[in-house]
Amino acid sequence: MKIGYSETFPLIGKDRWQKNWLEDEVQLNLDLVNCTDEDIAKAMLNVRKVQYALQKQVQSFFYESNKAAEKALKEAEKIPSNPTESIISDIRSCKSIKVLEAYKLIAKSNKLVQEAYDNHLKLLTNG
Repeated sequence: MKIGYSETFPLIGKDRWQKNWLEDEVQLNLDLVNCTDEDIAKAMLNVRKVQYALQKQVQSFFYESNKAAEKALKEAEKIPSNPTESIISDIRSCKSIKVLEAYKLIAKSNKLVQEAYDNHLKLLTNG
């Protein structure tokens, strides 16, 4: 007898879904002519155990396979969408004055960027 389990999961993003399906073969070993209620109960218990194992596998697969997507989304949320904020973030991530000096001309084009540049230059100089 084939037993299956499926579950539909929401994916990251709008209106996206993933349906996972898994099936397994189960031997009931019932003599349909001479079986008792106890035999049927044991067979059904075996079916439930197999179906529970399928459920665990389907859910585990979904969560494991989507860890990378969740991590990428979190990283994308950290990246500023505003170009000025992005430049300021890059300036603040500089580890040396030499690298920071690459932003000197860019900093002159925007007051906020210039302020971030000056502050980080002081930090690295006094550092």
